[in-house]
Amino acid sequence: MLYRQIINADALESVISVPPNFKSKKVEVVIRIIEEKEPLPKINLRELDTMMEGSAAQALCGILENTDKDITLDEIRTERLSKYERAD
Repeated sequence: MLYRQIINADALESVISVPPNFKSKKVEVVIRIIEEKEPLPKINLRELDTMMEGSAAQALCGILENTDKDITLDEIRTERLSKYERAD
């Protein structure tokens, strides 16, 4: 939500300090609500490992070698299928 109003800058002096070049001039005042977000909880690696235990994310970790190049979904699929074929 946003609230705007044009007023004489002299009316603001009791609330905030106004720069000298603003005095006796019309200014636009903009007021908006700042929604403060709660910080995300911090967890350590041990807690992360515990939370991931048995999850789909854990199953996917390490399936591909680390590379600096981009990889497509088709390339990921091909890599996964080739690992299953080699398992026989």
